[in-house]
Amino acid sequence: MMKEEKAESILHTAKKMFGRYGLQKTSLDEIARMARVAKATIYNYFGSKDRVYLEVLRRETDEIVEKISSSVDKEVPP
Repeated sequence: MMKEEKAESILHTAKKMFGRYGLQKTSLDEIARMARVAKATIYNYFGSKDRVYLEVLRRETDEIVEKISSSVDKEVPP
């Protein structure tokens, strides 16, 4: 798996787990197991569980902002 694919797999897995169990009850061990990567790989890519969480939140926020912007652009006459 390439570096970008590993990062995406980690974030995809983390997003599902944070959504289901919350930040406190989600462990890096479990994210690593479910994403099929070593826990050290998560530390190498992100540094900490908090940084994984922040990246998941950043991506979700960006997606929401994009959807809102797209919706507003469609509603505002030129």
